[in-house]
Amino acid sequence: LLSPRLSPLLAGVCAISVLGACDVTIKDGDVSVNHLRGRATQEWNRQYSLAAGGRVEIVNINGPIEVDAGRADSVEVAAVLSATSLTDKRATDLLNASKIEEHVTPDHVRVATVRGGESGGLQVSYKVTVPAASRVEMTSNNGTLRAGGVSGHVKAVAVNGGIELAGLGGSVGAASVNGSIS
Repeated sequence: LLSPRLSPLLAGVCAISVLGACDVTIKDGDVSVNHLRGRATQEWNRQYSLAAGGRVEIVNINGPIEVDAGRADSVEVAAVLSATSLTDKRATDLLNASKIEEHVTPDHVRVATVRGGESGGLQVSYKVTVPAASRVEMTSNNGTLRAGGVSGHVKAVAVNGGIELAGLGGSVGAASVNGSIS
């Protein structure tokens, strides 16, 4: 049975869900409302040459970044962009308005998420392989950062997300405002 204090809250949430065409989930006394039902995804893949000891920089707004050691002379970036909005069309529009910017020189590869549009959510998941001796910088406002097998300097900065570093042979600089570092 619902307590008298929860009944008006539940009635209000139900009214909003019916009028707003959204999902309402009530579980273990918690209520969640999901308005974003439209979805769109896109894959983005690139390969770059990188000089020995070069620097790789990945900047993300929302989503994880995973970096592992790979071939000695190249950087491979695989990203999946996922947009959510009220409708599939709006999610597709958000995806089309967003992009991944590239800045490439022989000794520096920089890839950065740029969000376009105003409504909905965008998440980009990056999987990157770098030369083991390269220097790596990765930054995310919201997402987990992972690096392994790299022997060059690794810098990882997350605002809201954990940082997981393993098997690194070089110096490390790591900071997270709201997440663990291991």
